[in-house]
Amino acid sequence: LRELDPGGHAGIVKRVLGAFETSLAKLMSQFEAARAAGDDTGLRHVAHTLRSSAASIGALDLSRCCQEIELQLRAGVAGRSPELTPKLDALVIESARAAGAVRAILEQS
Repeated sequence: LRELDPGGHAGIVKRVLGAFETSLAKLMSQFEAARAAGDDTGLRHVAHTLRSSAASIGALDLSRCCQEIELQLRAGVAGRSPELTPKLDALVIESARAAGAVRAILEQS
C-alpha cells in the first residue's frame, strides 16, 4: 500500500486501514453471533470475507487462520466441534492482533 502512495499524499494507507478496521469490527461481531448460535454458514461467511481483506493489508496469520476455518467448514466440520474450536479461538486472537497493529499504524499517520 505504501508503494502505491510513497509520499502518503493520497492517504491510501490511512483509508484502506480505516476501512479494514471498520470491517473487522463488524465481521467479528458477526463471528461472535454466529459462533454463539452454532451458525456454520455465518462462520464460513466471516472467514471467507476476512481472509481476503486480511491478506490485502498484510495480516497473513489472520488470513491463514480464516482459510483453515473456511476449508474445514466446507469439508463439513461443525463450528462447535472440538476439532475446530482452537482455530476459532485463534481467529479471535489474530483479529485482535491485527486490530492493534492497524490502530498503531493509523495513530502514526
